[in-house]
Amino acid sequence: QVRPDVILASLFSSSPAQPPAEPDAAPEPAEGPAAVATDMPAEPATAPEFAANVNLTDLLTVRSDVEAATSYGFEQLQRAANDMGANLLLVMDGDRRSLREGNKNGPALVLNEMASREAEKLGIAFLDLQPVFSADWDAHQRRFEHDVDNHWNAYGHEVAARAVADHIRQHTDQQSD
Repeated sequence: QVRPDVILASLFSSSPAQPPAEPDAAPEPAEGPAAVATDMPAEPATAPEFAANVNLTDLLTVRSDVEAATSYGFEQLQRAANDMGANLLLVMDGDRRSLREGNKNGPALVLNEMASREAEKLGIAFLDLQPVFSADWDAHQRRFEHDVDNHWNAYGHEVAARAVADHIRQHTDQQSD
C-alpha cells in the first residue's frame, strides 16, 4: 500500500524515507553502549542530490512508490476537475537553475518525465515548461527567478503565463476544428 505522507516526507527531507512516528509512540531505545546521543547528525555515506527542492537521491530509491503517488494525485485532480465541469491542465516547472548553469538536461527533469508520463496515461493535458524556459533563456539570458530564492520573478511569471495561454489557445482552436 502506498503511503503518500511517507513518500512526500522523504522527498522534502534530507534523510532516507521513514514513516512518520505515531503521535503517542515512544522513542526507539538505544542499542548497546555504542549508541551515544550527540548534537551532530551522522554524515550520510554520500551526500544527497537536491534539485528542484527535492532530494533526488532518496526519490530514486522509491521511484515506483513516487510514480504511484503521482498517479493517485493526478487521478484526484482529474476527478475534481470533472466534478466541476472544468478542463485540467497540469503545468510543470522547468529546471531553471540547470539552464543557467548551461545544462539543458538537468537532474530534476526526471520529475518532468515522470509527471508527463503519468498525465499521458490518464489522458490529462500536460505542459512542460522546460522547453519554454530553455528557448527563452537561449534567446534572452534573463533570469526567471528572484536572486534570493527560486520562486519565479515577474519575468518568470510572464514567460510561464504566455506559455499557458498559448497552450490553451492552441488546444481550443484544435477542438473547434
